[in-house]
Amino acid sequence: MNLTSNAIALAQLNTLEGELEDEQREALISLRLAVADSFNAPLADSLYDRVRSHGYIRNLIGNVAALIELPDEPTFLVSSEVLHRSFERLGGIATESIDYVFGSQYGNVFTCDRCVPLKLEQSKVGYASGDVAFSSKSLIEREKYGSVLTLYLHMHPGSGLESNLPSRTDLDNQSRLESGNYNTIGGIFSRDGYLRFFSKELPFRPYIIGKGVKNVGDGIFKLDYTS
Repeated sequence: MNLTSNAIALAQLNTLEGELEDEQREALISLRLAVADSFNAPLADSLYDRVRSHGYIRNLIGNVAALIELPDEPTFLVSSEVLHRSFERLGGIATESIDYVFGSQYGNVFTCDRCVPLKLEQSKVGYASGDVAFSSKSLIEREKYGSVLTLYLHMHPGSGLESNLPSRTDLDNQSRLESGNYNTIGGIFSRDGYLRFFSKELPFRPYIIGKGVKNVGDGIFKLDYTS
């Protein structure tokens, strides 16, 4: 199994563990109610078996996850659906806009799978600045549930492979994120569907999960359905 497959497998295992943890917690609450309120013995026995089963599976998942070899540098698993939806939204705006993409962290692996349009203070052709209060609130709200900012996307006005090089403003913004210990990368679309991922100092590997996006260079991709 290669490092990409390992990263995907670890993300899937951690997602499954989280789902099992939620189910185990709900079953445990129901078990306590069954014992305390009505002492429903058959229901309590069934719930107890379910709690034990969930606990066993979660321990098994943890043991398997511990054996998975992870990449040495931060690896970003990016949903192709997120990219297509963001491209459609950003492309429908004449001025510049920004999408935040949130995900989860599993060791050195980061998922990019939930897109949130950023509220802006300014939006011009070739320039946008986010609403600081909205940005901070978005980060805090999602961090409460274990979700982290892993990617942000915007679109440059030109077309072609070289039209989405990061500007000085882009690099300065990225530098601020990295200095704040955010494991976050940037992504810039061209108007014809080229996408370039970038950072300032942070090493990273981007992998696209899903269909409709093809790799055309080092950190550069093309959305298939565009002309």
